[in-house]
Amino acid sequence: MKKRNLGIISAVFLLIAAGIFYQIVWAFPPTPPANMASPGPIGSTTPDTGSFTTLKDTTGAGLGKVLVSDAGGNLTYIIAGTTGQVLIGANGANPAFGELTVGYVTGAAATADLAEDLSTASHLLYKNAGGNVTDVTLGNGLQDTAGTLVTVADVISFDWDGGASAVGANAQTCKYVKLGSTVTDYSVIMDLATNAEIALYKGAFNATVLPSTGMTGASNIVANSVLGIVGTNVTGWGTNTTINAGDVICANVISNDTAKKINVTLHGTR
Repeated sequence: MKKRNLGIISAVFLLIAAGIFYQIVWAFPPTPPANMASPGPIGSTTPDTGSFTTLKDTTGAGLGKVLVSDAGGNLTYIIAGTTGQVLIGANGANPAFGELTVGYVTGAAATADLAEDLSTASHLLYKNAGGNVTDVTLGNGLQDTAGTLVTVADVISFDWDGGASAVGANAQTCKYVKLGSTVTDYSVIMDLATNAEIALYKGAFNATVLPSTGMTGASNIVANSVLGIVGTNVTGWGTNTTINAGDVICANVISNDTAKKINVTLHGTR
């Protein structure tokens, strides 16, 4: 009986001692190192003061180089690429910088690499009915203007016919323009060599009023004792070379000596 009581007393004593120790630890917790946020070099047992040093590997490093890993996790730098190059995978080997080879796909599988030479001027890529991409030359009437593929065309044409007499002053003809365009030059053809001057006017379509805003400004179309003019530029027209879809263009004969038939055609792109 005495041994049993002694065991119980010992157990109670241990529980009391454990409780007292817990209270002490809870009331006075250990103070962590003052600089745990900056543990210093990896592997060191003595923390450094100040900010944590950035982890880096300078072996083989260079501006623009990229770290790659082998199968064992070892890291090495690969040489930097030049301007315009991209990092290309090598199917299990180290990637490398280089120019990207463009390919096209028919169905579910790639059938060929695109090896067309697009450095040639006036060429573009075209996909035919079979789904294959090829390099084609721009046909007549097409050109690249500041990155936009445009149609070169006769924008609008005006005709006067005086019959047996010369086309008179103030004879006017007007046309509606359905497609927007930019005038680049004009041509004039007459049945007789003569002196003639023609002015142009433009404005948005109006069911009751013809346009009265000058298009040619101080640079009217002028022919001096000739049958025609071809390829004359329009730099003197300023921003009026732009014709919007839905505009009406009127051509007015300011003067004409003897021509009985006159044609004026505006050329440009759209």
